Amino acid sequence: MRRLRWLALIAIAPACAAPLSWQTAFPIEQAPSQVYFQARYVNAQGQSHRLQIWRDGARLRRRTDDALDIEVTHDAAGAAQYRVFDYRRGIVTQVARSNLYRIGVFSDGFSLAHVLARPRGAFQLAVDSGQTPLPGDCNWIRISPTEGAPSQVCWSAQWGVPMEIRQSGQTVFQIEQLARNVPESFLQAARRNWITVDANQDIDPTAD
Repeated sequence: MRRLRWLALIAIAPACAAPLSWQTAFPIEQAPSQVYFQARYVNAQGQSHRLQIWRDGARLRRRTDDALDIEVTHDAAGAAQYRVFDYRRGIVTQVARSNLYRIGVFSDGFSLAHVLARPRGAFQLAVDSGQTPLPGDCNWIRISPTEGAPSQVCWSAQWGVPMEIRQSGQTVFQIEQLARNVPESFLQAARRNWITVDANQDIDPTAD
């Protein structure tokens, strides 16, 4: 049924001037609540990195190159709490999302858990049938920001992740492994003897 819906969308796209919404282009409702995936991405300097993400409901762990972890949990009021584990320095920094906003870090749950970051400025979305089809269940969407180069995303509604992202004809992100279970405990990092830093006390002017 989902494939038929997307085929119908592709068929009418050329004749329909209305742009896609972010929620329609990148749905996450059918994605499993518990999932693990590993990917490779290329940063702005052309360097390749490994990314691993564990999702378990509202909990999230995001690891880059076995060097840095970002852990997201929620307090009793539902506010997101972040802990950043620096494996090289042995330091874990804890900070609330509200305090990240104070210092200009606008990190949202969607981009952390589902990799894809929504453009900060104005943009348009469209089905991109000109890209080479990929194995599996993903659909190419073109993101065209008002400022900056467009990108092409092959989005999997089944997993709630981009299987591949291309910019200027080059692959800058690609999924290498997907699983419906979480093969590593979210608490493993806490077993080390970390030096803990509470960034909330330095950022929030109302903190004691």
